[in-house]
Amino acid sequence: MIRRKTEFDDISNHELLEKLSHDPAPINLHLYQPPRLLNVFFAGRESTLFDITGITGKSDGFNHRITRESYLPLLNKQILTNENISWNLYGVTADWLEIHYPQFIDDLRYRIDAGAKPPVGDTYLHVILPFLSREHQDMLLNISKQVYRQRWGVDPETVWLPESAADSNTLSSLAKNNFAGVHLREYQVQSTSGSNLFAIDTRYGKILAITSHNYLSGKIGFDKPWSDSFYEDWRRQSELLGYAPRISIDGETLGHWWKEGDGSFEFTKYLLRHLDSSQDEHKLDFTIKNIPKARLVENT
Repeated sequence: MIRRKTEFDDISNHELLEKLSHDPAPINLHLYQPPRLLNVFFAGRESTLFDITGITGKSDGFNHRITRESYLPLLNKQILTNENISWNLYGVTADWLEIHYPQFIDDLRYRIDAGAKPPVGDTYLHVILPFLSREHQDMLLNISKQVYRQRWGVDPETVWLPESAADSNTLSSLAKNNFAGVHLREYQVQSTSGSNLFAIDTRYGKILAITSHNYLSGKIGFDKPWSDSFYEDWRRQSELLGYAPRISIDGETLGHWWKEGDGSFEFTKYLLRHLDSSQDEHKLDFTIKNIPKARLVENT
C-alpha cells in the first residue's frame, strides 16, 4: 500500500516512527528471570547441573515470590497496560509463567486483543548478541519472532537486547530481521543533536534507537523517591536537555526490590497520574518531529 502524504513527509527520519503501531512510551519495564534449574538426561540417568531455584521446605522459590510481588501486581494494578508504559517479557520467563501462572499470560493476551500495546520484543534467550556470529544471531532472532508471534498473535516491532549489549553487526541483524527499533541506553549512541529517538544506519537500512536516561532510570531503583519530587526532577532534566528523556527499569524493581509496603506501586500510580494529567506548562512532551542521525558506540 502506498503511504499517504502526511504532515511529517518533509521531516527527517520520521518514516522510522511510522513503522510502529504505537509511539514509544515514556517508561519501559524490563521483565526477566533466568532459567534457574538445568537437569540433563544421559545414559538413562538424570543429573542436575545447577539449581538456583531457591526452593526449600519453607519457600516455593524465587520465581514464585517475584511473580507474587511484581508481575501479578503490575498486571492487576493496570500498570502494564497503561498507555505510558511499555514492557518486555523474556521468552524463557514467559514460558515459565505459562506453565505456573497460565491465567497471567491469558489476561495479558485478552488485554492486548482488546487494544492494549503488545510487549516490546525480546531475543527469547538472554544471550549477549555481540558474542554470536551473524548466522547465530539470525537463528536466535527468527526463533524469538516465532515464539513471540505464537504467544501474542502479532510480530514484534522493537526489541530489548540482553543487558542492552549491542554492536554494529547486532543492529544490522535486527534490521535484516525486520525489527523497526531497538531500546538502548543514552551512552550507547553519539549524535550532534540531543533527542530521545535516533536513526542509526545499518547494512540493511536505518533502525530506530529508542534511548533511556541513565540518571533518571537509576534514581527510581536506588533512591526510591517520592513521585512529586521525581516528576519535578524529570521536568528539570527535560528543560536542561531540550527534550523529554525516557526511562527504563527492571520491572522487578517494583514490588520485589522496592517492596509494595515501602510505596513502590503508590509511587508508580502517582507518577503515571503526573504524566497523564499535568497542566500544559508542567506536561512532559515526548514528541520528536526531527529524528537525528546517530552512530552506535561499539561494544556497549
